[in-house]
Amino acid sequence: IEFFDYTFDEHFGGGGHPLPVYMPRQAILDYMIGRVTKHCPEFFEKYITFHTHVDSVRFVEARGKFEIVTTTTSSSSTGDETTTTSTQDYDKCIWAAGMNGIPMTPPPMSEMFLEDGNFKGKIMHSSDVAGTNFEQDVQGKRVLLIGGSYSAEDLALMAVKCGVEKVYVSARQPNVVSWTAAWPYNKVEVLEEQVPIGVTEQGRCIQFAATEDFFADNDIDND
Repeated sequence: IEFFDYTFDEHFGGGGHPLPVYMPRQAILDYMIGRVTKHCPEFFEKYITFHTHVDSVRFVEARGKFEIVTTTTSSSSTGDETTTTSTQDYDKCIWAAGMNGIPMTPPPMSEMFLEDGNFKGKIMHSSDVAGTNFEQDVQGKRVLLIGGSYSAEDLALMAVKCGVEKVYVSARQPNVVSWTAAWPYNKVEVLEEQVPIGVTEQGRCIQFAATEDFFADNDIDND
């Protein structure tokens, strides 16, 4: 994510100290803010509107514009809130929700680990990692990552750097992790087209099944 016109060295300073491969979110945020305000210190005041909810978006063919209706909430010095609804036309509209939504864990997965299986290990969502001591959580342990996309790839590599014993990645179908030909120190094993189906050995082991068989047996669409 390094910008050609605003390098990491320019922002963080050189000093002979290499940056981590996966920088903390706060450092990335600080770097991006530095880039957008480098030539325009008032960037956020001039171009960004906060506390605003997008009510609707539609493309108007006759005008060749996106018509966007928004509602902005503002607070007075006395704590009273007021809302203002406005409609404006834009040339472009970008949907960029990112990873800031509500973390989602399929209910059957939660039930399998917590209620039915009484899993003894620690369970967390990928969005919770930033607020934990990740190294302490994974060092010397065996870790299962469920889902094989970019978050799994990042977390698997982070876990290897933090001294994990072994990382298993359960991917119900070929995905990002499947493209990696080799993993550092052979500490990552991709369980391709396999999904967890139960907890055994009094909450200490996890049982897997082939994706095709699992979805067929449970009459679930795998698209």
